[in-house]
Amino acid sequence: MSYYSDALKLQARAESDLASRLDRAVSAVGESLYEMANDTLAGIERASWLSSCFIPGKSAVCAEIKHEDVRYILSKKETLTRPDVVLDMVEIWCKRKVDQLTDKDERSLLVKIARHLVGIAADKATDNLGNYTLAYFLALLVLSSRDFKEATMKSIIKNSGYIVSAAGVYGKVQKAALAARKLKILHPDYYWDLYKNNLEMLYYIIEEPMSKIINLLDSGSDNAEEITFLINDLVRKA
Repeated sequence: MSYYSDALKLQARAESDLASRLDRAVSAVGESLYEMANDTLAGIERASWLSSCFIPGKSAVCAEIKHEDVRYILSKKETLTRPDVVLDMVEIWCKRKVDQLTDKDERSLLVKIARHLVGIAADKATDNLGNYTLAYFLALLVLSSRDFKEATMKSIIKNSGYIVSAAGVYGKVQKAALAARKLKILHPDYYWDLYKNNLEMLYYIIEEPMSKIINLLDSGSDNAEEITFLINDLVRKA
């Protein structure tokens, strides 16, 4: 799944360079211009929030904005040091979901996923892949889903403008912050898991496809049947 990581690493090193590499993947110039304008407006909006720093009684708002700016920088560093931040973000969620499974259910689901991903015999799956966890394989399956791949790459491309301005860059921070705030409200456990890994400000990259998966499994109890349903759904869409 390195195509996600490669794109993000290039973006972190030089957004203008990344945009030129991904330009061929953008179907319409108008869409790119729209996103750049969107980033600029979002950046202006966020910059206007900084005026709270000069308003008595608004120090908490000012501190939150500054904290998010620092967290965004830390998250960008993660794209350079981790092999694949997208895989890591998904795996972190998967770890929490499979934590309550029995060993028997975990082994059964691991074999089911491994059989699909690498085509090995079921009776040899856990022997050959014993160093890997169910969460890791479930994350790989999520990333191999057609819907997830398309939505995530579209998000990376949309957030890679080839006109780099202060307002445009700050607009990306604003989008990241709003997505992180939303996640913190709706799924606080997942938010704090990402936060511990300096990844919560990158959630906006996978927000669209990941929110659908989260909602799919959060409708009931965490059990093998629900995860099996997710696996079957992902295999069908791969």
